[in-house]
Amino acid sequence: MSRRNALVLAAVSTTAALAFLAVLLLWPSGAPRVASLGSLSVPASSSPFVATTANTGSPDPVPAATSADPVPTVAPATTAPPSLPVGLSIARIGVHASVVPVGVQTGTNVVQIPDLDHVGWYEYGARPGETGSAALVGHVDGAGRPGVFWRLRDLVPGDEVVVHFADATSRAFRVTGRAEVSKQALPADLFTRAGPPRLSLITCGGSFDRATGHYLDNVVVVAVPES
Repeated sequence: MSRRNALVLAAVSTTAALAFLAVLLLWPSGAPRVASLGSLSVPASSSPFVATTANTGSPDPVPAATSADPVPTVAPATTAPPSLPVGLSIARIGVHASVVPVGVQTGTNVVQIPDLDHVGWYEYGARPGETGSAALVGHVDGAGRPGVFWRLRDLVPGDEVVVHFADATSRAFRVTGRAEVSKQALPADLFTRAGPPRLSLITCGGSFDRATGHYLDNVVVVAVPES
């Protein structure tokens, strides 16, 4: 083999090896990627939250919760923790998604959110069905396509929301109201461990600010356990 042919073969082999390595590094692992949702911040102080009904009926207030720690960032101590939420189904808007635990970005009060296809459960708050507000967050859209909570704003009182748990059990909730609130006024009660059991489903909404690349408001849907 000539020296020139040997050099060409070596170059081809190196290129192939680099391409193979790139494929390995970029190959999806199957686990959700957790990225910060910079526009969804845990409020610094508590305020009552009243969800307004959509299209029908009268306002259905959610009892305001009071707590010395309205925005928990440390998991509560318990001897027998209930099963973790792992899935969410909302037939009315076609949601059948996995749920992953999320917290806040290190050194901030900015809530994390999974990728477009997964729902994040704020693990330092209540678990679904427990005392307090179990906060579930998700993207409305991104990367030019709808996110898991694209149609959250279409939910109306009476719609069913089902949470699936790691122990293969499920629990049904019924929507009681929907509200659109400014991101600067997001109520702390959405993250509290106090008060009656309820779900708080949160995504972006309102006008889109092209200068910042963020929506100006949050859409919040509240649901309570079925009796």
